[in-house]
Amino acid sequence: MKIDNKSIYHPKNLDLKYYRTQGKKTYQSTINFFNFLNSKTSLKSINLIDFACGNGSNLIFAKKKYGKISCNGIDFNKKLISSAKKKSKKENLKINYHIDDINNLSKKTLKLKCDIATIIQTLSVLDGYKKTINQIKKFNPKCIAVNSLFWDGDLEFKIKINFLNKKNSTKIDKYNNYNIYSLKQYVSFMKKIGYKKNFIKKFIPNRKILNLHNKKTMGSYTVNFNKEKKTVSGPLLLDWYFIISKK
Repeated sequence: MKIDNKSIYHPKNLDLKYYRTQGKKTYQSTINFFNFLNSKTSLKSINLIDFACGNGSNLIFAKKKYGKISCNGIDFNKKLISSAKKKSKKENLKINYHIDDINNLSKKTLKLKCDIATIIQTLSVLDGYKKTINQIKKFNPKCIAVNSLFWDGDLEFKIKINFLNKKNSTKIDKYNNYNIYSLKQYVSFMKKIGYKKNFIKKFIPNRKILNLHNKKTMGSYTVNFNKEKKTVSGPLLLDWYFIISKK
């Protein structure tokens, strides 16, 4: 895939701070996601592929906790894959990583065994989810598990964040998507492609997430809203949902 500097996939548009923080300490959302996944389908002795695996932190957590699973990670970014390999080697964990485009997977990658597919905090940065899910479906996994931004209704939101240059506000240094999909429409789509059983859980932080000193920038923190902890980033209220789809 040819990547130009206007693409969401371009390295300069990656949230590197997110990966650095994730590498230091496992996110609450990652822990809760795998706990929920394991409650709906056993993670013992299965083949797991994490799509858009980034620096491998999610796979490293899963491998440490569930031991006997076979783990593969796929990401288009060579630097993140290199970091993932180094981290896994340092932890003495056998995890295989592959450089590939999750929306246009190679024949070699498609030969990997996959019982459970995960795609964590990635669908929302894409232009849509159907192409990606259809690529994952080619592996014929018994379960597809996602963590993404959803709205409980028949509305979808296309949100593009432009990071303006501090000295020249007409110049955009980078951008990112925070697209919010319709929960109902996503579940309906999954049922149409053969995943009839869908288990849904809204992520509610069970402890305080980083409270930023400068809240006029992007970066997650928690607030109390309607007697519930909510995740906020910049001006956005982020409703993360875990959805486990099974045949």
